[in-house]
Amino acid sequence: MKAILKFDLNDTDDVNKYKHCNKAIDYSIALWDISNISSHFKHHDTTPTYDEVLNYINEIFENNNININELN
Repeated sequence: MKAILKFDLNDTDDVNKYKHCNKAIDYSIALWDISNISSHFKHHDTTPTYDEVLNYINEIFENNNININELN
């Protein structure tokens, strides 16, 4: 079985869909890391602050080359 995805790169909506398809693996890896965020902080003596958690999530995005501002 084969699947072929076609995008009209002259169409803004299709360009956005194309970008999302190309980044799907990166998104999946980032979501996996975020879903396991508690394992990252389990060795902390205190509950992580909001800023620590947010910084870690931003680090995950950066490590996976995800720019939130590019998501449409």
